[in-house]
Amino acid sequence: MMNFKETIQFIDVLRKTGANLVPCLLGHTGIGKTELVEQYAASRNMDCIVIHVAQLEPSDFIGLYQIDEDGRTTNCPPNWLPYKDADTASKKASNKMALNKIVKGVINPNGGIIFLDEINRGHEDIRQSLYQLVNKKEIHTYRLPDSYSLVAAANPSNSYETYEFDKALTNRFAWVKFQPEIAESFEYLTKKHGSNPILDWLKTDKDLLDLGDDDFEIDDMLLSPRMTENAILLYNEITQENKATKRKFLEALIQKEKVQAFLSFEEEMQHINFKEVL
Repeated sequence: MMNFKETIQFIDVLRKTGANLVPCLLGHTGIGKTELVEQYAASRNMDCIVIHVAQLEPSDFIGLYQIDEDGRTTNCPPNWLPYKDADTASKKASNKMALNKIVKGVINPNGGIIFLDEINRGHEDIRQSLYQLVNKKEIHTYRLPDSYSLVAAANPSNSYETYEFDKALTNRFAWVKFQPEIAESFEYLTKKHGSNPILDWLKTDKDLLDLGDDDFEIDDMLLSPRMTENAILLYNEITQENKATKRKFLEALIQKEKVQAFLSFEEEMQHINFKEVL
């Protein structure tokens, strides 16, 4: 399991690698997945567009169709997708705050995060469209700006009513088993609400705060050539991390048994000296 701090670090590292994978936070409801992504974006002055996939109709996600001047059918992407240049759009708003509230679809110069919440509880038509978005950052003819990234969240299928992804879509994600530490949850609640008798009571017995169990796994993870390339890119960014961090990060891409085998291999190779190689 990755805690709050580790998950923030993992998202940052994965974005730096350029790997064609979307981090997906897999964890129980109400434990802070959305808050984590919003804090990550805010700390970097980036947009954070939260999309509750389970509540969308297909047209909300993929947009509507219209007939263009040539009599051909064309797709109109929804206005929550960033597509307007900020300088042009700012002429319609008096300040940055007004720009965010009045003019939809403005591209943040610092980039942004499209957060797909409850991604495995969406309508079948939306899940089909997700493949193109996750794979190519496109919906029909629309393409996300290069400075925008995707982050997803899902609930464990053994505890919630969810839809299963096929192997092709499963292996487009880096699966983060997320569960904040008790101390992280208390720190967040205290910062937001200050001192409170409810918090004081919870601190008397840490078992009172329910963060859900960690008895769930991600099925159908494949160490394909494509996933191997992504793992190489990730490994190159974490070579200086300790073994525990390497294990948690690599397990987001590779089955944990194979990660353990690799780490054992890596440790064995480090113990082979120059003379033994000769």
